[in-house]
Amino acid sequence: MEELRNFAGALRVGGVIVYPLLLLAVLSTIVILEKAYVFVARARMPAGVMRSIGADGVAWAAFEQTLAGVDPRNYFGRFCRVIVDHRKRPPWWIESRAADEASAIEQSLGRGLWILETTVTAAPPRPRPPRRSARRSRARARRAARAARPAARPAPPPSGSGGCRRRA
Repeated sequence: MEELRNFAGALRVGGVIVYPLLLLAVLSTIVILEKAYVFVARARMPAGVMRSIGADGVAWAAFEQTLAGVDPRNYFGRFCRVIVDHRKRPPWWIESRAADEASAIEQSLGRGLWILETTVTAAPPRPRPPRRSARRSRARARRAARAARPAARPAPPPSGSGGCRRRA
């Protein structure tokens, strides 16, 4: 309960500037959780896909059956379906369709990331310690100590021993 009071006190002290940052923090948390869900649920390669692709080639019938059991929202399934559905076409055409599908998957994975970029840009910078060498710091401390000492008055010149004389 005390942490909540401390948090509320920090918000009051921070003033108006803290509220947009707080909103961005909440939105960033939502985006991070959503992206974690997407990567776990949709961006994992299904286990059957790797088993059906062997080192000596692809058994297309088994591969199609495996892809039929994959969730249509799975990104690996979407990408592989493009190749399987058009495998009888020329390779350049398949490559073009696969590139289009990869671009669409990339766009869907990047959705909402602008919020994280905005949060990073809006966050106040971390204060950095000054980069001074030890020698400079010691010299600066000596100068400050000299300046803090009271200045000694110069002694007045002796009267009659070569001071400034007026000419008549």
